[in-house]
Parts: sequence; C-alpha cells; structure tokens
Amino acid sequence: MPKFCCVLFSYNRAILLDLTLRSLAEKMIHPDIDYTVVYHCSAAHRESYDTLMAEWQAKGIRFVLRDERPRSFSQLIGMLVRPTNLYRYLRKPKMRRFVDNFKELVEGAIRNSGAPFTFFSTDDQYVISETFIPKVVLDRIQADPRHCSYRMGLSDRFTGRGTLPADLQVTRLPFSENGQEGTVLCWDATAREATKIWEYSFNVDFQVYDSAVLLEFLKPILYHMPTTLEAFGVKESRSRNYFRALLGTAERTVVGVQANNVQTMVNNPQMGYSPEKLRDLYESGYRLVIKDSQISSGQVLFMPETLFFRKIDDASGELFEFSELTKSMDP
Repeated sequence: MPKFCCVLFSYNRAILLDLTLRSLAEKMIHPDIDYTVVYHCSAAHRESYDTLMAEWQAKGIRFVLRDERPRSFSQLIGMLVRPTNLYRYLRKPKMRRFVDNFKELVEGAIRNSGAPFTFFSTDDQYVISETFIPKVVLDRIQADPRHCSYRMGLSDRFTGRGTLPADLQVTRLPFSENGQEGTVLCWDATAREATKIWEYSFNVDFQVYDSAVLLEFLKPILYHMPTTLEAFGVKESRSRNYFRALLGTAERTVVGVQANNVQTMVNNPQMGYSPEKLRDLYESGYRLVIKDSQISSGQVLFMPETLFFRKIDDASGELFEFSELTKSMDP
C-alpha cells in the first residue's frame, strides 16, 4: 500500500483540529500516512495548542509553526517577476501584510515526506466513516498525474446547490478492495454542464494529488494561507490545465464542520460558535463529538445546530451540549 502525505492547516481551533485528527486516526484505512500540521495561533490560544501537541506528537504527528514575519518586496522579488503573482500581491493588501513562510512550510512538508500521493485538510474536517482510497483511483492518478485528482468529500446524493448535474457526463467505477466496496465517480471539471462543486478542480480538503506534480503546480504560485492556496489554486488549475479530470466518491466519507470562522478573507457560512469558549472547553478537558444523526447525506455543508462534548477523564462517556457547558461563561 503506498504512502500518503497529509498536510493539515490550523489557526486558533485546537479543539476542531483534535476532532479532525481523531477521525483520521480512527477511520482512515491507510497505515502509512505522514501527517504535518502547519499552524499558527494567537497568544490566547497558545496553551490549547501546547495541550494538543503533547498528545498528538507522541502519536507521530509533526507540527510546524509559521514564523508570521512578513516578507518584504525585495525578499519576494523572485516570485513577483511572475505577472500573476505581482497582480495578486498589489491587489490584495492582506497579501502584502501577511506573506510569511507558509508556502515554504507547505511545500517542504510534501517534499520531505517522500510520499507519492498528497492530500490537504483544514482543521474543520471530519471523517464520517471508514475511508479507503481504492487502487483504481491511484492507478488513474499515476497514469495521468497532471490532470487527475480525487476528492473524498463528494456524493451523488447531494441536493440543492450540490446536486450532481443530470446532464454532466459521469463514469462510474465500482471497486471492492481491502474489505471496502463503493463507487468512484469520474467527470471533467471543465465540462459546460459542471456546476458549483463539480467544477471545483482544486481543493484543500481531502483532495488527493500526485505529490511530484502537485509540487510542480505549486512552485510558481505565491499564496499565504489556506484560503489563497485554494482560491489561487483553482484559478491556476484552470488557466494552466491541471486537475481537470476529477475523481470523487459516490458516498461522502468526509464533511466540513462549519462551526465558526477564524479567518476574515472569505465569509464562509458558519454557525458562529465562539472560538474562545471552544478553547476554554478544550483546556478544561472536553473533547468535541459528532453524532452520525447530525449529518444529512443530502446537504453539502454541515452546519451543527448544537455541539456535543465528552470529558476525557469521564469513564461513563456522558455527552454534554455546548449551551449547557457554557452557561457559566456568559457575563
């Protein structure tokens, strides 16, 4: 079984990252995954990350801290001679203020892993069920690494904005392997019929790429956080003809937990749970729990109406609701 590199991104959400890591450890049926967390945090969240790292570093998870020191124009001149990078750098003030060593850390993690395949994850992803990347997918990626990639967060059962277009040409590849059975969907992200998520050719949440081609793709792009990595990655994949041949799951096995936003560049849909209250619960020994019944197979986004927690030293496994635990925190 081949080795995978997984690069995870996290900012001020140790409790959500803990949920992501637990779901990966429990439900990814791939024994050889090299994990690197690229993170940064405010001083108020430092303790929560120290707590998280004390547990997960012992399990082989690597953590690398962004230095957060902005690079000057002169330091970036080698990247800014590329017109597309210069345009984005001048057009977006946050790019000028916050370009640090994020790009170097991300690409260094991929390069140093030595794994033939790579996928990313943000700190709000949750693996729902046992997940296996079948050989038919890896064979397709290896046969055409420039154009092929594979997403684990899709489903042909989505409704609304995520509905699989009826007129989109889709090939279905059944597989039975390693005790797992399922169907892989194959389509062209540039097809006129592709809509919404079905035309999204580059993603930072559980999309598997050939590592060497991914590094080749990322090398000329200037990006400074997961948001710009994905946004610029989508535009570059289209303009440079990368990753148009998409592979995906017919049954979703990964979902994003839209609990809150901690970045301000894009106002993603979210439920607005306080990052500070979640931090306090984590530091008090509570861990986030997702009930299967909370997740709808038809909805693209998972917007949890309530959050559940379990105390790590409570043998009974009793669950507590967010509102119950945070009453005493309110002024």
